[in-house]
This record gives sequence, structure tokens and C-alpha cells, in this order.
Amino acid sequence: RTTLRQCFAILNECDIVFSPDTGAIPVCGSLGKQTLVLYSTVPKSTRIKYYPTVKGIQSEVPCSPCYKLHNCEYNARCMNTITSYIVFSELKKMIEKGG
Repeated sequence: RTTLRQCFAILNECDIVFSPDTGAIPVCGSLGKQTLVLYSTVPKSTRIKYYPTVKGIQSEVPCSPCYKLHNCEYNARCMNTITSYIVFSELKKMIEKGG
């Protein structure tokens, strides 16, 4: 277990951060860290528009974004269609760019 202060200090030491949409993302953006984020029910543009170092991945399925956090009638298609290939491709681009 870490405190918030310890968590932020750890994030500050990272070159690249990969995470689902959490409270740590604005911290990474504020620290200027290259960050790759998985988004599902909330439009990524609303979360990352103020952080130029944060890139979002979001499925382009008809039901997304829906803003529903629970009781998805499509079995979380918005998250299940984000493949490891997509994630690794984006991370590779970030690393090649200089992370």
C-alpha cells in the first residue's frame, strides 16, 4: 500500500505510464509524463484535452461512449475490442518517439 504522495512520487519517476482511466491520469498529465490510457464509457477527449502528453485508446464501437459504468448490455464490448496488439503498437510509438 502506498500513500497518495508516494504514488505521485513513483509516477514522477516513470518515463511512460500505461493505465486504465483512473485518478492517476491527471497527475501524470500534470507532471508531463507520456501516458497511454484505456477509455471505455467516457469520451477520451473530455479527459485528455488539457494534457498534451496523454494519449487515449478507445474502441470505435457504436455503443461507445455511453457513460454507463455498470449493467452493460453489450458485455463491455468497448473494452474487450481493445486488443493487446493495439496497446503495444501505441506504446511502441511512444517509446520510439522518446517517451
